[in-house]
This record gives sequence, structure tokens and C-alpha cells, in this order.
Amino acid sequence: MRPLSHSSIKLYEDCPKKWYFKYIEKLPEKEKPFFSFGKSLHSALEFLYKDQGLLFPSLEELLKTYEQVWLTKGYESPESEENYKAEGRQILTEYYEKNKAVFRRPLAVEHQFNLEVSGIKVIGFIDRIDKVAGDRLSIVDYKTGKEITRKRAATDPQLTMYQMACEQDFGLKADSLIFYHLNSQTPVTSGPHSEEQVRSLRENIVRVGTAIQKAIAADDNGRDFKPDPGEPKCNWCDFRPHCPVWAHQYAKKSPPAVTAAPPSPGLGDDMFQPAAQPAAGHPRDDERLAKLVDLYGELHRKIEKDEERAEKVKAEILAALREHNYVKAFGTHYQAVKHESVVWEFGDEKRPKVLEIIRSAGYWDQVVGPMMVKVQTLLKDVNTPFDLKDRIQRLGKEVLHTSLRVSKVKEEE
Repeated sequence: MRPLSHSSIKLYEDCPKKWYFKYIEKLPEKEKPFFSFGKSLHSALEFLYKDQGLLFPSLEELLKTYEQVWLTKGYESPESEENYKAEGRQILTEYYEKNKAVFRRPLAVEHQFNLEVSGIKVIGFIDRIDKVAGDRLSIVDYKTGKEITRKRAATDPQLTMYQMACEQDFGLKADSLIFYHLNSQTPVTSGPHSEEQVRSLRENIVRVGTAIQKAIAADDNGRDFKPDPGEPKCNWCDFRPHCPVWAHQYAKKSPPAVTAAPPSPGLGDDMFQPAAQPAAGHPRDDERLAKLVDLYGELHRKIEKDEERAEKVKAEILAALREHNYVKAFGTHYQAVKHESVVWEFGDEKRPKVLEIIRSAGYWDQVVGPMMVKVQTLLKDVNTPFDLKDRIQRLGKEVLHTSLRVSKVKEEE
């Protein structure tokens, strides 16, 4: 059996079948933007602390490394990726400025540990370990996303596991356990976890490890890994098409063709002609559905290519308009008009803070409606207090939005 980890234990407890699909069947999962974002920030902070000699890198070096280690997978669009990347630059800049006065060489960075609990192997990585007064340890795990509570830091078995590993590997006791929330630059700190918490975690490792070993030994194509359906976790599960609870909702994939490939489906095909209706689940029914899916995919791919090409042409037009200081240009059949406006953009994590500032300042009625549109109006209003504008703008960035409207040229009469 592969060694366990905090995340794999948590996954098994959430749904044994999902654990089976991920670690035994090794089925692919969709790339997630928050994974790429979090890993990119972790890699940049690893550079900041690891093997840098006596001097810490400059902020410019940190941000340059961030660009180099940036992971591009999982983002819905280039715009979404750039928004994440900009938020990451802001997070790293704020982290650097807040902590530069107390930078010190850590005892370990990205420390890999190996535990063994009653024959069950456990592995993991700890973001940072600092040696503090009294030959004790401060254990730090970076977090992004939603805010962390003190209760979680005091009870989360991830930190209990890290405490166990550090005390084993370094022979020193923990002084503090920290979830450092990067979005808010907040170290959420707990004292050492109790002996009871350590004992409970050890028992849970053995319980989960033993259950997995028995299910693997049964060698029954994963039937001993039982699904544990529920909301909302099943809604976001990448393995639904393979799960016995949900597989009936998904048409079977068409087998690969063994003869010459048919031409790409087009609008002229008889795809949309009325067809005899076979019984549900009949092979002919699934074959026709597969063709429709392929046609839809081909059409969408064509639209995406056309949109990508249109965006490139749009960029060239806007560049030419700016170069000549034009706002309007004409073709033989169409005309293009440039519009520019400056707006303030806020990441998803900052929007609740923006709205709370506005609410506490008594301006809530002015933004009730399409929220971010109303916020822009509030920021542009000359009657809005400067202090309120400043507090809101510190959470965002000023962005120039440029649109290009193309319309038919009116033919002369």
C-alpha cells in the first residue's frame, strides 16, 4: 500500500470510492485553478527562505521567481489566470513588506517527513519550520482561500501530524503551530496539540490504513471501497462518470473506430434529420448521441478559434488607433469605435471586504443592485469621502478597460 498522507486520509474519510479512483485506478482529474495558484505561491516562498546564504532575496527577485514558477493549468481563461497572478503578486508583496524586518533563516523549508504508526507509513511536507527560544519549534503551513479560524488551528489533525513529524525528526518540542493565511497576511496560531490529540490521530491513521489494506487485499475490483454519496461533495467530484452511484447518468463513450475515420461532422450532415427512436440505451441511440456530442464539440472549437482570431485582430486595431491617436476607423463595409474607461478591479477574496467597508460607512444604499457596477459609481462620485475611497481602492487595482465596437458602415444614399 502506498504511504498515507494528511490529504489522502481526509480523502478516504470523505469517500473511500474516491480514494480508490484516485490512488488505485489513477483516473485523471480536472486541473483546478486554486491548486495551481497555491502551488505557485508556495514555490515562490520556498525560494525566499531556502538556501539563500546570509542575505534574503530582494522583493524584485522574489517576484521574478514567482513568474518563473507560475503554473498555468486549470484557469478558465487568460483573463482569469492574469487575475489570479496579479493577486499572487500582491500577496507576495504584502508578505515581503510585512515580514522583511523579522526575516530569519528557518530550520527547514519544504521538509519531507516519514512516519510509521503501527506499520502504517505516512509521508508529508511541511512548508517551514523555525527554531525559537528554548530549543523549541514553530511549525508553519501556508494557506490560501477562505479565512482560517483559531479553532481550526487548535484542532486540525494536519498540524497534529506535523507536530508528530517534527518532534520525531528534530528531537525538539513544538512551541507553536501556525496556519499562515496568505490572502489576509494573518498567522493563525495555536499552542502545541495535546497528547490526546496525538493519540487520536495515531488511532485514526491505523484505522484508515487497516481499512485500505483490507479492501486492497480483497482484490474485488474495488467493490470493498464503498461510495459515500452526499451533497455538495458529489457535485464537484471528477469521478462521477465512473462511480456506481452516478454512472447511470452518463452515456458510454463510443469505442475507437476500426475503419477509416468518417469526415468531420458538418451542418450539411443528416445529423438533425428525424431518426427512428430505438429503445433507451440501445447502441444506435448512443452512437447518434456520440455523433451529436462530436458535432457540438467541433462547432464550439470553431467558435473558439474564430473568437481567438477576432481578439488578435481587435488588439491590432486598438494598437493602431492608439498609435495614431484615433478613436474611430473605417473599413469598406465596417467601422470601429474605441471606448476607454478606468475601473477598479477587486479579486473574489477582496469583494466581501469592499462591501463591508461601504456598509460600515453608511453608503450601502448606493451600491445595492449590480454590486461591482455600483461600487464603480461610488468611487467616481466626487461627493464620496476621500477616506472611504482610499480604503476601498487599497483592496483593488486601477485598470483601463478598452472596448471596440464594430458596426456596418451606412451606405451613402
